Amino acid sequence: ETGGALTFRDPASGRTVAYPMSDLSAKDRATLAILIAESKPTTDAQALAGVFLECAGNVTAADARYKEAGDASTAKLTKLFK
Repeated sequence: ETGGALTFRDPASGRTVAYPMSDLSAKDRATLAILIAESKPTTDAQALAGVFLECAGNVTAADARYKEAGDASTAKLTKLFK
């Protein structure tokens, strides 16, 4: 993310395309969070993916991510949202 935009760069051409974060739906944000959690499977990334899934309305998938994240990471989120 750069300046409120998600920026993609083609390594072959160097061309970049930016998408304003405000244009992304809750489902888009959940998808990005899942991709991050899958590529860097830390417990905090799993918990964050859970938050975005919950915001997108997929509580069952969010609960599965929270379970993967474990108690320590979900406790951080609970504290954050209190």
